[in-house]
Amino acid sequence: NNYAVRSYGNGVRIHIKGNSLHFDNNSGLISNEVYDIAFLNSLYYIATDQGIQIFDSEKAQPLGESLNTQNGLVDMVTTHLEVSNGEIWYTDYDRNIGRIRSRDDIKNFSLSKSSKINDLTSFNNRIYISTNDGLSEFVEGSLNNIFQSKENIKINLSKVDAEGNLWIWTGDNKLYKGSLY
Repeated sequence: NNYAVRSYGNGVRIHIKGNSLHFDNNSGLISNEVYDIAFLNSLYYIATDQGIQIFDSEKAQPLGESLNTQNGLVDMVTTHLEVSNGEIWYTDYDRNIGRIRSRDDIKNFSLSKSSKINDLTSFNNRIYISTNDGLSEFVEGSLNNIFQSKENIKINLSKVDAEGNLWIWTGDNKLYKGSLY
């Protein structure tokens, strides 16, 4: 019954055990510019333009720690978070994806060419990334193209539905569905 709401420019609101708490840079959040939130093992991971801040849902407060370039992130600006197979995956604004197993175990991968990452999702412990080049599956440090974008049209992901269908929509107002089985 807990949930978190992010706002780009106004921090986060976290609802825990019947209490609604608002955090911004005046109350412990490293930045008001929040891009994404992921939840794993009673911790909220909050992606901002100043790195990833970790929030303890049991204590209902931000932890004093955050992940940034000193811990191994490629860029301070982290735009997408996804939980897959007990790990946090993140992307930066341009061409990097990373896996976070712990504060001391961050591994980064750069995409082969610079292409703005639009979204990140997972299904059956596989990572899918949408860019302006299309949709790709991330396998062992490289991307395998699944759907090629025409004329550099932005590809956006929707999450996978209960039947294993991945829905994507494009900048040219088209919706596509593909089975991941």
